[in-house]
Amino acid sequence: MNFNRHYIDNFYYFINYIDDEIKKNILKFKNISLIISKENYNNNPILNNIIKFSKKNNIKFYIQDDYQLAINLGASGLYLSTNNNKIPIISKKNFLLIGHVHSQKQYYFKNLQRCMQIIFSPLFYNKKYNEAQILGISKFNLITLNWKKNVTCLGGVNEKNINQIKMLKVTSIGFKSFIEARKKKPVYFKSRRV
Repeated sequence: MNFNRHYIDNFYYFINYIDDEIKKNILKFKNISLIISKENYNNNPILNNIIKFSKKNNIKFYIQDDYQLAINLGASGLYLSTNNNKIPIISKKNFLLIGHVHSQKQYYFKNLQRCMQIIFSPLFYNKKYNEAQILGISKFNLITLNWKKNVTCLGGVNEKNINQIKMLKVTSIGFKSFIEARKKKPVYFKSRRV
């Protein structure tokens, strides 16, 4: 399946590890950014490899919930998870705050945290969530109807449901396992402003 007909502003990949195949698949995307999870902070070789790869290829990366580490590593911003309930004091200019939410209530709190990009999930089914938690297209659109921030959809994005994302008012797609699943068959996207 050719994904070049899908136009999206940006992609966010939640990276847990990196190898040569993942590097190749990341480089197939236009305007991709990496979100580095806390699990990698104590594993210096993985963290260092991700940072080195990002800087070498001019790929933006974001650190989860640790402002000082983000500054020390030269990150483009901070990813504030759903569990993060602190109001960060940011002194660096051009430092993007990305907030992750599962509900309207969490969205309002991420506004207080001054997040400019909102990741909203879970859009489609994935084994991390039960059926009642899945938003689907209609509910996703209804909840985000009056949101004033850039919205990223996340959760269960795969080849079977990627066409449905065209029905959402989003500026980006987030994914966790999509790139690993493409090790043998990379997915290609082309980006432009929508």
